[in-house]
Amino acid sequence: MLDCPHKMQEFTSFDGDRFSYRSFGTTDEASTIIIGVHGISGASYDYIGLGEYLEKHHPGCALYAYEVRGQGLDPNQSRIGDIHRPQEWYQDLYAFTRLVRDLHPKARIIWCGESMGSLITLHAYAARLDKPSLCDGLILLAPVVKIGNQIPSWKLNLARLVSWMFPRFRVKLDQLHDDETVKVTQGSDSHSAQSSTNEWHIESYTLRLLSILGAHIRGMMQQAKHITHPVLILNGGQDYFTPAAFTEEFVSHIPSSTDTRHRYFPDAYHLLMYDDARNEVFAAISQWIGDKYGQADQIS
Repeated sequence: MLDCPHKMQEFTSFDGDRFSYRSFGTTDEASTIIIGVHGISGASYDYIGLGEYLEKHHPGCALYAYEVRGQGLDPNQSRIGDIHRPQEWYQDLYAFTRLVRDLHPKARIIWCGESMGSLITLHAYAARLDKPSLCDGLILLAPVVKIGNQIPSWKLNLARLVSWMFPRFRVKLDQLHDDETVKVTQGSDSHSAQSSTNEWHIESYTLRLLSILGAHIRGMMQQAKHITHPVLILNGGQDYFTPAAFTEEFVSHIPSSTDTRHRYFPDAYHLLMYDDARNEVFAAISQWIGDKYGQADQIS
């Protein structure tokens, strides 16, 4: 055994900073490794449900998920809620992938990004098209692919302008949209309400980080054109941040030659790994890996 399931460890990133990660089902025999990149106000904890599902239904697949720089479990307290350059996110993913490759040199690696993590994952992928061996496939969970009416354009333009002058000025996420009761799962009224009791909860974010996220969202359609590895996209029909039509448009930008699967869950909300439909989502991921690479159990 390389590691005990669920055990927290640390890795050293490109700049010497250390971040925690957790792992599931990490045996020497694992033939497929999922690397999970969590979303805003999230943590590697968000992948526990998927990790435990795969341990039960897909023993040939292991999962590693690390704490994203600038989020609530970043050991650098002064950086929480902020990011200096988006390339730091990419470099963390590259460094973590190298660690996993060293642990599992014969396994294929699938990058899995959730919400904000899907922005990091796809932009990191497109930034290293010269290194196609970095990963062998992509899973995008509830990717935020376009800015529409969810956030008033005047707020976005104002935030972008002010971020140039005051990059570290902080705002709450809920201040960016007019609807104070945005549901992200069946049982929660807002993203902040869902995460406010977590130890990794972040009260506010810098305009610099939010401006970078906005730029990443605006770039998702273009980045879709660069996907050449097999890709699985999953989204919910009740997702406030990414209406179904936006996801369909995103999928249409992926080259027709790319092995693409899109799974749509009409009653699901944004946080798919906490949604009532989460086991259906996990089963879809396991089934996709099984169809592509084998070793999936039959899903009942």
